[in-house]
Amino acid sequence: MTWDVIPDQYWERNREAHEFTQGVRLHHERVNAIEFIINEMKKGITLDIGCGKRCLGTVANIDIAYPSIRDPTFQIMDAHNLDFPDNSFEAISIIEVIEHVENPSQVLREIYRVLMIDGKMFLTTPNPAHISVFIKRLRNKRIKIHCDHLHTWHWEMLTWLIHNVGFRDIHVFFWGSVEQILKDGKPAKLYRSYRLANILYRLGFRSPMLNLNMFIICRK
Repeated sequence: MTWDVIPDQYWERNREAHEFTQGVRLHHERVNAIEFIINEMKKGITLDIGCGKRCLGTVANIDIAYPSIRDPTFQIMDAHNLDFPDNSFEAISIIEVIEHVENPSQVLREIYRVLMIDGKMFLTTPNPAHISVFIKRLRNKRIKIHCDHLHTWHWEMLTWLIHNVGFRDIHVFFWGSVEQILKDGKPAKLYRSYRLANILYRLGFRSPMLNLNMFIICRK
């Protein structure tokens, strides 16, 4: 199946899919990777970028929106230009944010600048190599894209980007099996291929293709 022209309804359907998945608690604290980040961010002088309403940072939490947050550590700030001195933080989290920014390299350079020597960055982002994408490609189907995502990377490309900024000791993990994604206390049924991924996961397969997200830890 091919299109010479993308159907107009494609964009609207993507937006509807995005609005549906907003109800799926992808970033719930019970997800192992997020729990790990939360525990690490409680230590020392830390910053959470794109914090939303969670505010994980101990001394600073920033977002380009959410002006109603009353946390005293919260500031409205653009991640492309962090208004902090060099070497300010021991750890920085950027959870499901890097895919939304206009210039990921600039954001990563700013994170590198304000991290202390040996400081850690905790980054998560969707995994475009998920089995749902692979199956859709095999069936020559269109792939639904989050309407607010500006970028996507396979882990090799993303780690290369991070490496080129200057980070070292880069470790990549995968998280977000279907079992971990809950909606109203029940497993979310987003696509048939997600359910297939869940079955394979329960059978003991641990391929990155079965996980929805990448989790990267690295040092300055």
